Amino acid sequence: MSKLLREQWARLTFGKRNTSINESADQQSVVDSIVHPNIVENGPEIADNFYGCLVRAGTLSDFEAQVMYSPSLKDIYRDFLGDCDDHSIDPSEALGYIREKYAVPHQEQKGKVRNLQKWYGGSV
Repeated sequence: MSKLLREQWARLTFGKRNTSINESADQQSVVDSIVHPNIVENGPEIADNFYGCLVRAGTLSDFEAQVMYSPSLKDIYRDFLGDCDDHSIDPSEALGYIREKYAVPHQEQKGKVRNLQKWYGGSV
């Protein structure tokens, strides 16, 4: 019950802030702190798979479908969503930020970036 109340309160107060993650250095630093334990610390293969899915996805639902069919990424994504919820951060915006800051440069370094579609709100 208390978790449900916290989630509802976070949704209400987050909506009133009216700032995107791309305009808030505090939110960016929180997302940076979420990325490290959820993605980077799980090893280069997991990071490569997660970033690859993120770059290849044409929409958020495409990304979620790729992740849900990957046993190694499903739990990581679930933890990521929980951390976003704990910090009242919109997962779609967080993924957009991660895509621009981490995934695209990671995939470009490997020569795996083609046509990118921007499916999240805001700009980094």
